[in-house]
Amino acid sequence: MEYIIKKSLIANLFFFSAVILRIHSEVTANLSYFVLLIPCFLGPRQIIISLILLWIFSSLNSQIAPIANYSIIFRFFFLLIVFLLLIPSFSKKIFFYNKTTYISFLFFSFFIVIHSFLLSEIPDVSILKIVNWSIYFLILLTCWSIIDKHEYLKLFKDILIILLIIVIFSLFFLKTEIGYIKNGDSFQGILNHPQLFGLVMGLTAITICSYQDFKFFSSKVSFIFIIITIYFLMLSESRTAIFGFIGGYLIYLTTKKKFKYIKKKSIKLSKIIITLFFFIFLLFLIYKLNNYFYIEFINDILTKSDRLISESFTELYTQTRGELILESYDNILHKFWSGIGFGIASNPEQMLIIRDEYFDIPYNAPIEKGNIFIATLEEIGFFGFVFFIIFLFICLKSAIVSRFNFISIFFIVLFFNLGESSFFSTAGVGGLLSIFFTMSIAYKNTNN
Repeated sequence: MEYIIKKSLIANLFFFSAVILRIHSEVTANLSYFVLLIPCFLGPRQIIISLILLWIFSSLNSQIAPIANYSIIFRFFFLLIVFLLLIPSFSKKIFFYNKTTYISFLFFSFFIVIHSFLLSEIPDVSILKIVNWSIYFLILLTCWSIIDKHEYLKLFKDILIILLIIVIFSLFFLKTEIGYIKNGDSFQGILNHPQLFGLVMGLTAITICSYQDFKFFSSKVSFIFIIITIYFLMLSESRTAIFGFIGGYLIYLTTKKKFKYIKKKSIKLSKIIITLFFFIFLLFLIYKLNNYFYIEFINDILTKSDRLISESFTELYTQTRGELILESYDNILHKFWSGIGFGIASNPEQMLIIRDEYFDIPYNAPIEKGNIFIATLEEIGFFGFVFFIIFLFICLKSAIVSRFNFISIFFIVLFFNLGESSFFSTAGVGGLLSIFFTMSIAYKNTNN
């Protein structure tokens, strides 16, 4: 009798082993990243799951999992190996189905590389960052394009289960200090920051809402998880996540009836624009209602448990993002056409850059910026900003013609980036958002 071992079973074994190693000790934490790489040799579905776990490994609460000292270096090594694995899988057919998306992406990336060589204030940092993001984006777009409908549904269910596991384990820390370790008021669950936790909860909630038609779980189970994730979303006090979820859900309601699995009606962009204006009006209405009636939980969210004091939305935004925006605005005024360089902080001289001691390669140069559109204009100048907008419009077109309703996912990623610029990041929440963004724009022809 022949025994056939399923590929998914082997992959799950390595995934589980990697998780155990990551949380066991500091010694095994670094080893877990190498174990996580092994399933990538089994196919694109396993690659995407590995990338999600890679994001989780770098985002765990420090009170739950030890620090992995070489995680940043391993991420570069991980992406390079996966990229080389995918080269034989790329075909003309994949390029044809996503032609405009690939062309716009390659053109935009090439522009930033040239810009980094000629105009960046720290060229090697900009070049490394754009190469890193381009490889990550290309890996994800290619993986989503390769898998067929059956594999896609299995993969999506796996991703949803992973997100729900985060929700379930966070429940155990709801009444403990560990769940609020960052600032004492905002809930962060098993992740390392309330802002990150809020964004993940918002993404999980919109994902459950958007894909109830697949009936992965019963309606009762889905309803329970939606209630829990929205409750966690409020506890995180992440205004970016909360308002992003509201906007994403309005987009979902606007486009919901237009998608019926294979048969799909056209969607008018005007309806989406009207929904966006309604979203802005709703935010204004929420703020005004709180001023008149003082709804406590809304006030806690707007003022982050009274850590912020303001009289308007503008003041609330500027108290948390104002300094970052003012620094960016000053750079835009002085370098409107050229920009300061891709991935460069508003004050380059104060930027913390960690370099390799042998080759002087800048493998880590974190920055913090509040709004993706302002940050893009500041970094790559006017022409780069125009190319970025064109790239987003092409991605939106690809999301509209997709076989399922990905538009809400597309927009919630952009909404999140209005208060937390992470679109070009492969670490932190940016790594997770890129997975969902590429899922939304990977065009699929269900007739082939």
